[in-house]
Amino acid sequence: IADVGNVFLEVGSVKKSEQLNALLKQDIADSTFRKELILIYRDLVFYPLWDKYNHYKLMTGVFEINKKLPAEKKINVWLTDVAFSWEGMTEEKYKEFIATMSVNKGMGRDSMMAFNFIKQFDEILNSKAKRKKALIIYNAPHAYGKFDCFGNGEYDDFSTSGMYAKMLFLFISETILTILSNLRIRSIP
Repeated sequence: IADVGNVFLEVGSVKKSEQLNALLKQDIADSTFRKELILIYRDLVFYPLWDKYNHYKLMTGVFEINKKLPAEKKINVWLTDVAFSWEGMTEEKYKEFIATMSVNKGMGRDSMMAFNFIKQFDEILNSKAKRKKALIIYNAPHAYGKFDCFGNGEYDDFSTSGMYAKMLFLFISETILTILSNLRIRSIP
């Protein structure tokens, strides 16, 4: 927690990151937190039903940890899945939405997730936040790439390639800066 203040998750619409972080950092009763978290959960993913309790348990755990931390040390949770909302959703709109995630019709879901990660992580890197490190939690199919997300024979293999490229660039940049700062360059008279 001292160095890593950010957790990135594959589960959850990127549109819900700010709302979720605001809730996770509030000083409220546990019962109020659970009611508010359920409201966020109803619009969290594009699946009609999300039955994975582990994500809810993780958010509850982050809330419990954050209650014990000062404001500047609270953990941020960033959601990276595609932007989505159930508000005003119809069967036709839902079919159109699913079609937008087709690799053959544009950017695939995993590519969008990588884009969302890079965008949010860039915001952290360019912010005044002191803790700029992150823990990234992705399920194996999204983390390794080449995953047929919708069972339609379309494989999106860019899930983490964009993320890895960003991380590699940051690692190399930091390494070069460290090496340069440690060189003792003397002027020659």
